[in-house]
Amino acid sequence: MAIDRAFRRLLSPAAERRPARIRRRIVSIASAVGLLMIPVPASAGLINGDFETGDLTGWTTFVTLHGGLGSEPPAVVLFDTNGDGIASNAARFQVGQVSGNIGGGAPQEGGGVLQSFVTGAGELLISVDIAAEGASNASAGLFSLLFDHVVVDTHDFGDIGLSGGLTIERSTLSASTMVTAGSHEMEILMTRGAGIGGTPYQYLDDVIVSGSALSPVPEPSSITLLGVGLLITALSRSRRAAAPG
Repeated sequence: MAIDRAFRRLLSPAAERRPARIRRRIVSIASAVGLLMIPVPASAGLINGDFETGDLTGWTTFVTLHGGLGSEPPAVVLFDTNGDGIASNAARFQVGQVSGNIGGGAPQEGGGVLQSFVTGAGELLISVDIAAEGASNASAGLFSLLFDHVVVDTHDFGDIGLSGGLTIERSTLSASTMVTAGSHEMEILMTRGAGIGGTPYQYLDDVIVSGSALSPVPEPSSITLLGVGLLITALSRSRRAAAPG
């Protein structure tokens, strides 16, 4: 490779005859190139944030201590989560308490989904379309958005359909936060202070992450070319400096 040849030339016997000042400069540049070659984690967004795979690929489900996700496993179904009149794939749950002191003002229980992803350093924007569907129920669901185990936004739909008939309520969870480069975890938690049975449905769709923290990073080939260019420049200058006259 070109960069290997450049380093061999730096270490050749001829290099030892260069003035000390030139050798120090080249060694400094070579060290900087070495730092450039250290792998940097590439940023990558969420997998299957719109559930278009038809399942929960990329997501991990979880439950609270006394909670559950429904009498049936969570499913991806066609549903108009954001109210634009167009049904699309959405994750459907039916959360609630399954053990402990069920109902009667007991703590919120349920579960949700989580996913880890890698970002660069910068601003991260998160948004999630959420909805609840039910009738004659005092608790449609409390939705919480957590980033690295910290709650960054919540929405409580409260009661639903108490006036009679099936009712759909919609909202959005969103957050903006500054992040460091590395792996992060996002959780969407849905809870209710009631048991599962005649429970309203909860829906998630269009889970989106964006912002400068997800900006493209230089490809390894680009970094290699930069390093080769720096070394060639250093060698060229050292030759001119060492030339007589």
